[in-house]
Amino acid sequence: MALSLLLAAASLAPATARADEIFTVRGVEVDATAGNVVEAREIALAEGQRQAANRLFERLVPAEYLVQVPPLGSGTLDELVRDVSVARERRSDVRYLAELTVGFRPESVRRLLRDVGVPFAETPGQAILVLPLYGPRGQGVLWNDENPWRDFWANRQGSGGLVPFVAPIGDLSDIVAVDAAAAENGDYENFAAIALRYGAEQVIVARATPGDNPTVLRIQSTRYSPDSPPVSQADEITHQPGEDQADMFERAALRIEEPIQNEWRRANLLRFDSQAKLLAEVPLSSLEDWVTVRDRLAGTASVLSVTPRRLSRSQATIELSYVGDEAQLIRALALSNLDLRRKPATAVWDAGQATAPAPWSGTAPGSGSLGASSPLSASGSLGASSALGTSSTLGVSRSPGAATSGPSPRPPSAGPAASHEIIRRDLAPAAPVGGSG
Repeated sequence: MALSLLLAAASLAPATARADEIFTVRGVEVDATAGNVVEAREIALAEGQRQAANRLFERLVPAEYLVQVPPLGSGTLDELVRDVSVARERRSDVRYLAELTVGFRPESVRRLLRDVGVPFAETPGQAILVLPLYGPRGQGVLWNDENPWRDFWANRQGSGGLVPFVAPIGDLSDIVAVDAAAAENGDYENFAAIALRYGAEQVIVARATPGDNPTVLRIQSTRYSPDSPPVSQADEITHQPGEDQADMFERAALRIEEPIQNEWRRANLLRFDSQAKLLAEVPLSSLEDWVTVRDRLAGTASVLSVTPRRLSRSQATIELSYVGDEAQLIRALALSNLDLRRKPATAVWDAGQATAPAPWSGTAPGSGSLGASSPLSASGSLGASSALGTSSTLGVSRSPGAATSGPSPRPPSAGPAASHEIIRRDLAPAAPVGGSG
């Protein structure tokens, strides 16, 4: 089968599972009572979906903009919710309890927030490793059995924010990598090995110290990064009536986590009022290589569309439309294990230019061609492409042998040069870009 036909078929694949996970809210507990269990179940499911939507907005929207999110009626919820799964159901004649997982339609959520002018982010951040120390300075314990603070972090499900917080499992490798004294000394070099093990770059040493008053828990956390000075914060958590230790620890964890989550959301807002385009070359070694790159681009929140301009067995030239600035795009692609690099002596072609680069619909030496554009839909998945030999780009359709009144197809050397290149981080260094397009 010709390479171009394989590429056309592959472009119908869905976006990555990680993008869907951003719009899925888990662990929503519901409990409703009514005249009968059927009514109670309906009330519980409706309220659970509303709670899930609020948690999704808290995940995506910076705290200062949450008040601008409008209340959701049942009709709006129906448009937003994609599916609901139910676990741990319990019921009586008049009461219904369950735990819900609610999936939302990304395109519907984006449309709602854009229509009401609420800025939001959906780019996931790299994991942060938490080292939970328990006890006052000089007496803190890390791996010992008498560390309820570490036990809590090890079993914590997380807040569901864009930045995941992970705790070490505490096996022999962890114990060898860092001890309580090293954690208290606070040198990033002490944490590099254990951070790498958990796929983290930043490390938080989170100390919990019971106060003289048993109803008070003192929290001090310091975040360490390889390229910036440590950042510390301190807080006190007061026990609330009816609260157990796990609930108190959860409130303490959220005090540590929320400023970081909000900082990430602010830094990665999708600015739909700022859009740009660029041409990029992608070195290829196989069809699977192209599919992997294409799916990673499809799962990148700031990418609006991906249009193949030239494809061969060794290289693709694509037009990438994105929101925000180039620095945000670089960060977002890095999280998908892609490096975006500017080529020497080139400039970005932005969306404000009057003339877009014309697609080349010829055949590269030794390969077929994919003439169809492959727009990325609002849901983040690549749309359909036409069959081999038909081009439908920028509203113009061309079939083999059909006469056209427009300009002739450009040869491989014509048209704007690619301004960037996109390289997979998880592969060995690629051959120099600029081979047979």
